[in-house]
Amino acid sequence: MDAARNALNNAHHALSALLADHAAVTRIDTVARAIAAGFRAGGKVLACGNGGSACDAMHFCEELTGRFRDDRDPLPAIACVDAGHITCTANDYGFDEVFARWVRALGKPGDVLILLSTSGNSANVWRAAEAAGKLGLVRVAMLGKTGGPLRGVCEHEWIVPGETADRIQELHMLILHTLIECVEMEAGPGWGGGWGWGGVFTAEVAENAEEGGEGRFTAEDAEFRRGKAGGGVGCPRLCEGMGWCR
Repeated sequence: MDAARNALNNAHHALSALLADHAAVTRIDTVARAIAAGFRAGGKVLACGNGGSACDAMHFCEELTGRFRDDRDPLPAIACVDAGHITCTANDYGFDEVFARWVRALGKPGDVLILLSTSGNSANVWRAAEAAGKLGLVRVAMLGKTGGPLRGVCEHEWIVPGETADRIQELHMLILHTLIECVEMEAGPGWGGGWGWGGVFTAEVAENAEEGGEGRFTAEDAEFRRGKAGGGVGCPRLCEGMGWCR
C-alpha cells in the first residue's frame, strides 16, 4: 500500500510541477496551432523515440490517423516503428542513423517532427533533429531531466519534471493527448463534422448530415456540400477567405 501511494504521490507532484510552469502549458497551444497549420498546408506529423518513447510516438500517431474522442477525418501522422526500416538501417549504417534516414526519406518542409527522449541523450533522436532542421521541418522535442544535448536544438521543447523515465513518459503522453485535443479544437466544429484538412467536405459525411447524423447541418447544407465535394472545392460558408480549401 505504501509503495502504491508513494508512486501516485510522486506522479501527482510531477504533474503539479508541470501545471505550475505557465510557459510549458502555453506551449501546448502554440504547438497545436503549428500542427494544425501543417495539416492545412498538406503536411504531416512524424514522431520517433526509443523503447517506451517509441510506443508513445506510435500511440500519438494512431490517434491522429484513427480516432481520439470524436469522429473526424483521419490526419496524416507516422511513427518510426517499422521493423524493416529500423533493422535495415541499423545493420547498414548503425543504430544512430535509423531516425535521421527515415526523416530524410519522408520529411518535407512544413511537416512537424515530434522527438521523444526522456533524457535528451539519445544520439539517434538528436541526429533526427539535425536532419529535420536541414529539411525545414518544425521540430518539437519532448525531453526530461536536463534535456541533454537536445536541449535548445528544436523550435519547440518541453523538459518535463520527473526523476525517472516512467514519470517523464507519463507527462509526455499527457501532453501528446492534450495536443490532439487542442488540434481538434483549433480545427473548429465545422472540421470536426467531417471537413478534410484540405477543406473538402466528403460525400460520406454529407450523407450522414442529411440523415440527421450529428445534427450539425441541415439537409440543404448537406446537398450543397455534396455537390462541392465531388469537385474538391471547400464550402465557402465555413472557410471563405481563410485559405484552407484546395
